[in-house]
Amino acid sequence: MNRRPLFPPLFLFLILNLINEVHATEESASVDLTHLPDQVANALGIPVFAAGILCFVVMTFALMLPAMIWGKKGSMASLFIGIGVLGFGIAVAWLPFWFLLIIILIIAVMFAEDVRNMITGGF
Repeated sequence: MNRRPLFPPLFLFLILNLINEVHATEESASVDLTHLPDQVANALGIPVFAAGILCFVVMTFALMLPAMIWGKKGSMASLFIGIGVLGFGIAVAWLPFWFLLIIILIIAVMFAEDVRNMITGGF
């Protein structure tokens, strides 16, 4: 019996049900995602920079896992989702901007041989 098609929807269902609703602590306060790493750092006793990376990794894992399971090996969808989540992490100030530059540099190095072969015709 093939259980692989059952795993991704079950995983998404469990993840979405385990996420609690977010409420502000005071009536006049609002929920602000930019302060999430600060709260995680206070709760776990780690530096704020590490908490920002932890928040980013958890969000990346939750959003990229279904694309990696359903997609083909080496799927470009995983790359686009990863870059989108990276942009979100930078936009809400969880990560510094240089993370994007380093990730793009790593991706460029990974695809450099393919681009070179495409331009030179495989020589």
